[in-house]
Amino acid sequence: MYSRFLPVFSARYGLSILTGRYDRDTVIVCTLTAFIILACGDLSGVTGLHGVGLTARAFESAMGEPGKIILAIVVVCFGVSTMFGYSYYGKKCFSYLFGAENGRIYDLIYLLSVILGSVWSVGLVVNVIDTAFALMAIPNMIAVLFLAPCVMRAARKYFSGPQNPHSENH
Repeated sequence: MYSRFLPVFSARYGLSILTGRYDRDTVIVCTLTAFIILACGDLSGVTGLHGVGLTARAFESAMGEPGKIILAIVVVCFGVSTMFGYSYYGKKCFSYLFGAENGRIYDLIYLLSVILGSVWSVGLVVNVIDTAFALMAIPNMIAVLFLAPCVMRAARKYFSGPQNPHSENH
């Protein structure tokens, strides 16, 4: 999504996305989930539950059966929105690397991965996703090292003074 825009000052844009939507939303959702688990009361009899299972037990403890239904709806919405987001970003990256005309190939690969993910065990799916994320770190780290001098020049220029009459730092 961020690559769709061409900011006037790349340093300002880079600083603004450091605290992007994903990080804020994740912190808020995780914090609220922890508060719900802590506030629901005594869960001392609960053993072997973690993740969404523990959260479901907390919702059920606090709100009864409707709590479990509300949580199920929220989890489904989160899962579907995550699938759409990964599909969009993945296709954009694939199209950038292999050409826009090959975007349909990514669609087929993504669809196949969704089908396989629905029949594989949760542990295997998590391991495949973790491996993919780890492999994505390799080209990103190479790019960070390669682009570090350019980023430092832009940061020095940005922090050295006013950039334009419309800048907030003017």
